[in-house]
Amino acid sequence: MHSCSGSLQNRNYPSQEELIKVVDVEEQQLEESGPHDLTETSYLPRQDLEGTPYLESGISLFSDDPESDPSEDKAPESAHVGNIPSSTSALKVPQLKVAESAQSPAAAHTTNTAGYNAMEESVSREKPELTASTERVNKRMSMVVSGLTPEEFMLVYKFARKHHITLTNLITEETTHVVMKTDAEFVCERTLKYFLGIAGGKWVVSYFWVTQSIKERKMLNEHDFEVRGDVVNGRNHQGPKRARESQDRKIFRGLEICCYGPFTNMPTDQLEWMVQLCGASVVKELSSFTLGTGVHPIVVVQPDAWTEDNGFHAIGQMCEAPVVTREWVLDSVALYQCQELDTYLIPQIPHSHY
Repeated sequence: MHSCSGSLQNRNYPSQEELIKVVDVEEQQLEESGPHDLTETSYLPRQDLEGTPYLESGISLFSDDPESDPSEDKAPESAHVGNIPSSTSALKVPQLKVAESAQSPAAAHTTNTAGYNAMEESVSREKPELTASTERVNKRMSMVVSGLTPEEFMLVYKFARKHHITLTNLITEETTHVVMKTDAEFVCERTLKYFLGIAGGKWVVSYFWVTQSIKERKMLNEHDFEVRGDVVNGRNHQGPKRARESQDRKIFRGLEICCYGPFTNMPTDQLEWMVQLCGASVVKELSSFTLGTGVHPIVVVQPDAWTEDNGFHAIGQMCEAPVVTREWVLDSVALYQCQELDTYLIPQIPHSHY
């Protein structure tokens, strides 16, 4: 495990102004070296987010109780768009905070800048000293960002342009890196892009990877900037690293999961894709579960999205499967460890016997 805490105290984070100066100089050098086509298709988003405009760049859910401490273990859920589908679920729908917005900053480019809101946490500590990444994968790098301000996004955009990295606003199978807004200890808020990045075994890294690379004028090693934890599941659970190194051991392998009923704040198809990335088979209807040995059915619901009181308590009458809240999925994915169902079970009305 890489530890940056020592070097964090030996190095000042570059200020936004310093970074902009560095980037401007490099941009000028780029322009002098020859023309560049900014409308290159590799920078364009892979799909549109029809039907979910408010999710185009993501929503972060903090906690059920506005008064609660966001760092508590049993807290919020969150959602960010970074992918293919569109529809959602959230076990508890706490306060919503738009962490990113969907409007594109430049018509020719992809990721959203217009509506980014700055995170509450100010990243004001010092940064780790890192070694340059010498093991660059042959395939083209493709990046999405989560939780950045418009200014921060523009730095990422210029960084991506310099290093010929595709920058999009949606996670796809081709995505290699998810750049998260974090604090100085590489702890972030949970967003849909965060979950999908972990589920897909992507590099989930701090925005400091970009800023420090710009400062040192070379692409640094991602290992030293990998997100370590989040404000819900713990500050150092190493879920992203565990997922990246365990793609041959999917946490939901052997499970059949049905995301049932209404969901809010996160597209249902994204939730379904998330569990598929983790090895589960998705079932669309309760009647479609496979009967037999070796397969374990699970129903995932969001109780507070149901308009019918207690309707979700009767699901057990329609199928023989445990019914859990969506937090079971999100906690399992964030930690990249399949959580025991007990904590998340929703009591079911017993079958009537007449």
